Amino acid sequence: MRKTQRLTAVFGLCFGIIGNAMGAGYEMQPIIITASRVGENPGDMTRKVDVITHNDLETSAARDLSDVLTKLTSVNISHYGGVAGTKNVRMRGGTAQQVLVMVDGRPINNPRDGSVDLNTVPLDNVDRIEVLHGPASSLYGSQAMGGAVNVITKTPLPGKPVTEISTRYGSFSNSLHRLSHGAQISRFGYQINGELAGTRGFREHGGYKSQDLNGKWTYDLAARHKISLNLGANGDRADLPGEITAVDLDDEQRSVKNFADLAWNAELNDRIGVSARVYDNFDRLEFRENTAGALWDTAYEKTVHRTWVQGIDGNLRSRPFDADTVMVGVTFQRNKNESMRTGTHDYSVRAGYLENHLELFDRLKLSGSVRVDDYSTFGSKTNPSAGFLFKFTPRYRFRGLYSRSFRAPTFNDLYWPDTGWTKGNPNVRPEKGATKEVGIDNDLTDDLSVSATYFRNDFKDLINWAPDGAVWTPSNVDAAEMDG
Repeated sequence: MRKTQRLTAVFGLCFGIIGNAMGAGYEMQPIIITASRVGENPGDMTRKVDVITHNDLETSAARDLSDVLTKLTSVNISHYGGVAGTKNVRMRGGTAQQVLVMVDGRPINNPRDGSVDLNTVPLDNVDRIEVLHGPASSLYGSQAMGGAVNVITKTPLPGKPVTEISTRYGSFSNSLHRLSHGAQISRFGYQINGELAGTRGFREHGGYKSQDLNGKWTYDLAARHKISLNLGANGDRADLPGEITAVDLDDEQRSVKNFADLAWNAELNDRIGVSARVYDNFDRLEFRENTAGALWDTAYEKTVHRTWVQGIDGNLRSRPFDADTVMVGVTFQRNKNESMRTGTHDYSVRAGYLENHLELFDRLKLSGSVRVDDYSTFGSKTNPSAGFLFKFTPRYRFRGLYSRSFRAPTFNDLYWPDTGWTKGNPNVRPEKGATKEVGIDNDLTDDLSVSATYFRNDFKDLINWAPDGAVWTPSNVDAAEMDG
């Protein structure tokens, strides 16, 4: 059966007032690293990318990452109620599992369910956010079918130490307390950020508390040669009051997340650069349910899920000619899940990727990339992409892209046990996609930019949970077409 989904025509004429970000002119715009691992100027990209700058974040009243992203075109936030509710990002009509979320280039999608709760990414540690619209599997592998979000954290600034403290209070005992402290002293820099948040909720048994602590340490080995270490931990507890018509006053959810990320980057000369990263993500999710049926009875049943993701990534960047930039890289990732529901399972991924950018005649830029991912569970996937950019003028540009993408099934898709009404499917295959898009960008002034993009997604083997008799189970539906 073939499914066809037509998105409401957005053909996004997006008027972006980017006051502080563009007010200083072209030279002051940051290099964008998400659309191309080699880094590009905003006016040289063959992809559609939005940048939420530090000034945008400082002047917003956003409480969390979802408040910021929801203002972008073709980005939707799935919000499951209140401050404590899980918030997922969806792009171009896709699912939360089809959007890759990274912090400083480190992927944070959980292989258990494939998504990211935006509540767990604190804004107090964010310098800027780069949002890549459209597929990016040719660079980043699985999950980047609809797009990618890269959260770039603060870097210590030269000078004497800077400390910032903020506190917010609101109705229903909503509170948000933040502390930031950092400095760059000679070659050594550090940045520490902490956050406490909580609410009693607008319903009985609707409370939420969270704590977050992040630290970044950097050391400049030489000019354009740096190492950085990022460590962080997040914990929260949320009451689960159930449906309004079927209130449950004794269930709750608790989660603990921590990570370690060590990165090295060196520009050996004006034409050669290298970088490497090794990281570890840990996630523990616990559900507590009172099985006795009485509020005064503490016969709680606990269901615990633990996941580990360890990865290493390295690449070499070269500019053999003034108009040509080449990058080659390799990556390895191991994913493990220990769950009281799905059991213990693991798989590994080995990948290699190649990217090339070629500038012709000062007006035309061609880009291409390809990545091969080899999974220990279902074999190899190859995903290429090709794009172009033509500059009518430096401010008026026309771009096009063709890209293939995929998403690997999650541990829940494969191994969820037969509970009588839900069951996983170990035979489910990866989702596959092919995207074509064209767009026009016009910087009318230093403060006003207009962009229009048309895209078409052709997806196959989409993973869909649906009833098979009385049991909900995932399967690969035939196809889906989405354009906008």
